[in-house]
Amino acid sequence: MSSPTTPEVSHHTAPFPFTLQNDSTVPSLTSPQATSLANILVHLSHNTLPPPSDLPNVLNAYSARDGAQRPWAYFHPSILDIPTLAEQEDDQRPDRPVLPASIAHDVQLGWGGRARYRLLAFVHRHRPRFQTRGSDAEIVYSLSVWDRAQRERTHYDFRAAGGEERSAAVRAWWGRVGTVVEDGSATAPQPQFTALANMERSSPVRFDARTTVYAVLAAGVELMNNIDSVGRLTVTDDEDTATGLGIELLPKLYEHLFLMLRAQPSVQLGRMARNAHRGEQYNGQMFHHPQWLNEHLAVIRIGSLFRQRLRDRLLARVPLTLGLGTVDLLTRRDLSEYAGNN
Repeated sequence: MSSPTTPEVSHHTAPFPFTLQNDSTVPSLTSPQATSLANILVHLSHNTLPPPSDLPNVLNAYSARDGAQRPWAYFHPSILDIPTLAEQEDDQRPDRPVLPASIAHDVQLGWGGRARYRLLAFVHRHRPRFQTRGSDAEIVYSLSVWDRAQRERTHYDFRAAGGEERSAAVRAWWGRVGTVVEDGSATAPQPQFTALANMERSSPVRFDARTTVYAVLAAGVELMNNIDSVGRLTVTDDEDTATGLGIELLPKLYEHLFLMLRAQPSVQLGRMARNAHRGEQYNGQMFHHPQWLNEHLAVIRIGSLFRQRLRDRLLARVPLTLGLGTVDLLTRRDLSEYAGNN
């Protein structure tokens, strides 16, 4: 079995599509990349669903957080629409996702040696078979991950209702498209996730299917947190992953994206947040203002309990990372002032 040992490379390399700042492990961001990251922070802070189109860029940025210190992951920028089995026609082959030249070259190297990308991941969108007004709420998001160290593909689907049908549709879709990694890769056993269904049964509020965006984000972060582990990588089946509330999941993602934006020499966080959120602010404050975090933070709109959990975890992590020395942001200078002076 191959080991995910990191090859020896220059510390000035970074996962595609990023490059590193000079003499730094911090990626340089283009304006669209930075706006995309700010957009996610705005939505997490403002209690709104993050745009699924931003997920690949955000997860790729998280992969770049440590420079070349560990194996990398690559999330394809396209959200892949997966037809139901009934809609998939044998005589129509889907378009094969095109890998960037640097990723394709890494695949040609074969895992081990100088290869860098252990994980190649693709976000899937599953639309209802019959689209109706307001049916966007019924769109389910899932994730296919090729683990080159294990030579297998795993499909992560966090919504129990219709899960077997979606997984079968994904298997059939990849069967027609073909592998995007080395020949000989197999399909891993389908992991079963029940946490979201258990939460729904105990909640008086029905969850929109599209809130699976949070689970996809959390799964990507958890896999990258453990990417240098030997053996099969797993995604935890619990409430923390289903909602992204785990302290090492969306709170950690938020922290790294914020620090990455703050390190950009030409990025003005406040202006970027306003642009990303179509000019909206909370009482004229920037998205990372503590009062905004305190009053509007939520990952999934299913009641105050989960909003409180994520708020507490983010408030507990961000100030410690930035060196404020306290978890009580409301009695400290706001983060925008700190970001501007440090």
